[in-house]
Amino acid sequence: ATVSVLYWEGGRRRKRKKKKKKKRDLLRGEYNGFMAKRYTSFLSQLQIDDTAGWIAILLGLGILLFLFKPKEGQQQPQAVRLGGRGVVASKPTTYSGWKILLCLTCIRDDTMGAGFSIKQDQLEKLKDLAQSCELYVVALVATDEEEQQIRKTLESEGVYSAGLKPHRALFCGTVIGKQAIARQLLPSLLIESDSEVVTYMASHVAHVGYVTSTPSLSALKLNTLTSSTMTEYLAKLISQ
Repeated sequence: ATVSVLYWEGGRRRKRKKKKKKKRDLLRGEYNGFMAKRYTSFLSQLQIDDTAGWIAILLGLGILLFLFKPKEGQQQPQAVRLGGRGVVASKPTTYSGWKILLCLTCIRDDTMGAGFSIKQDQLEKLKDLAQSCELYVVALVATDEEEQQIRKTLESEGVYSAGLKPHRALFCGTVIGKQAIARQLLPSLLIESDSEVVTYMASHVAHVGYVTSTPSLSALKLNTLTSSTMTEYLAKLISQ
């Protein structure tokens, strides 16, 4: 008797499952049919019989392609990774429009004593970069007062008015922090005076300028050039 009851219950369960599956398939079929009708109706509304309508559509597509086409001279360099030798890019003809990260130590005038001053022979090139490139600057500071002093100098020397956005002036307290900023931004061109940052970032960016009067890197990567000033490096970059 127990076996008969179990068999009967199992049969009821199977029947209920079949009914549910049949109902689910029916609903799915009705839904697919409904969506097919909606799609057909939508396509019929898009039909354009007159020539003027097609001409208007083609003109609109042409305008969109023109607006979103990259401007000449503003394309970022195409980099190729070569194992442990860093990143190598094709020879550039211009750096206009590039994303550039500049360490402010590279243009700092140490002859002016305490505080932050920009070398006058570097100032015009700095303004040019601010105007023609997506320029970011970074500096190591120990206090908030030092940061404010640098910001005031950038403003008084006309760097902000030349095109550098104030939020692109970045500050940190350690070399590791500067490495993190550079890694986060991933610029096309890095101009740096710290050998640790140069070594760390040479494997991640297309072009690196190591600005120093006493080179300390024993083996520079292929994409790294050493110069005594920022302007000298930029000249080397284009003429290499």
